Amino acid sequence: MNINWKYSICIGTVFFVASQIFLKKSFNDSNDYIRTLLYFALAITIMTIIGFIIYSDNVITKIDNQHYNAFIAGLFFFIGLIFWIYSISMKTKLGIIRTFMTGFETIILFGVGYMIFNEKIDTSQLIGVISILLGIYLIGNK
Repeated sequence: MNINWKYSICIGTVFFVASQIFLKKSFNDSNDYIRTLLYFALAITIMTIIGFIIYSDNVITKIDNQHYNAFIAGLFFFIGLIFWIYSISMKTKLGIIRTFMTGFETIILFGVGYMIFNEKIDTSQLIGVISILLGIYLIGNK
């Protein structure tokens, strides 16, 4: 796949939004977030198995750092899913959840990028992060 990262993010976002619509609908009759989490993870597992079957020649050859880091990332992501799906089960507005989550994630990632990956933060990025903090404050405090 060779498309511009901005288009890729936009396409991915459309699928994430569709996913959140169905997650929110899953709590219409119950707020059992564990059941929703398990079925959500099952769907991801099925897609992963299909991917392993299709790409079996290229994927399972020798375990290296890419495989190890991707696996650890998946574990952390799954733990995050637990809390994300729980938040949706609490009947909080999707827009509020995603705005808060995305803003908080952005702030953390800027810090991680700076501290771990030596990424530089310019003035416009700093102003953007401050704006995000203000937005989170406004949304969190209504």
